[in-house]
Amino acid sequence: MADELLDSGAAEGADQGGNESSADDSGILGNLDAENNEDAGVLDTAAGDVKPKEETGSGEDDAGSELAWKDIQKALSGGDDDISRMVARYRSPAAFAKAFAAQRQKIAESSKVPELAENATEEQVAEYRKAMGLPDKFDDYAVGFSEDFKGEDGDDALVKEFAQSMYDNHVPPKYAQAAIDYYQNLMMKGEQNINENAAAVKRETYDALKAEWGKEFDANRNAIDVYLTETMGQDGRAVMNGLRLSDGSSLLDNAHLLRLLAQPARDYVGGEALVSGSMSQTAEDVAKSLNDLMALRLSDPQKYQSASVQKEVAELFERKKRLEGRGATA
Repeated sequence: MADELLDSGAAEGADQGGNESSADDSGILGNLDAENNEDAGVLDTAAGDVKPKEETGSGEDDAGSELAWKDIQKALSGGDDDISRMVARYRSPAAFAKAFAAQRQKIAESSKVPELAENATEEQVAEYRKAMGLPDKFDDYAVGFSEDFKGEDGDDALVKEFAQSMYDNHVPPKYAQAAIDYYQNLMMKGEQNINENAAAVKRETYDALKAEWGKEFDANRNAIDVYLTETMGQDGRAVMNGLRLSDGSSLLDNAHLLRLLAQPARDYVGGEALVSGSMSQTAEDVAKSLNDLMALRLSDPQKYQSASVQKEVAELFERKKRLEGRGATA
């Protein structure tokens, strides 16, 4: 920066002197009273105060000028030979100050964010968009969700619509991406909170029902699962699984609903099924079990005629009938 700052005006400063406008900066320009040029007085620098010498003539190069330029150069350089050589290229403090101020102004102007006038011409709009890094085609306006983000249905369409609006309104892609990142982080945080709450509700529900149902808890839950699957079908059950309450918890983790479903589910699957654990049998499983029992008619007629086998056969036929009636496939 020193090279750029000091060298930029060296050629111009070598031919200039006289009165210059004052600056408000501390340091070099703050202590050089450019309005009075070489009548400035003391120059306060890190190297110490350089006091004016007795006046012996006029002109900034006179040995007796109020501020001997060589002394000022030495103070400005702080003992750095490179800086000393650059400063020495200026004829006077005023020339140095002017070059410094000009470069400082140039830096300030270059750092300003371009502005687009309300009634800008097409050429001005094109120049502005180029300066702000906007591509010529929307397809090259690379903004969007991160690859690992899984939003809600419609989020992708929403962010594309948002990006199109930002592009059409000359918003630089980095600003549009910042807005999308904020939305994505907000959604991820919200989803995390929902999942944590849902897990907490499920634990609370299960703890309460285990205390209430005791050893029948698992049997009741399995009966409800079979009841819903077979009465609603796989598609209907999938819909039920996705239903959420206002707190984000699953509908099927609601204690009131599970209490309501428990008895009809037990009646549906039958008491024997609850004991034997055969509630989740498919039509294929039921058919196989029936075939095994029916084979007893030849291999062990006495066992086949027993009350327990006849009860199981009757329940299996009833179960087979229910499954076939709901379109279950083997």
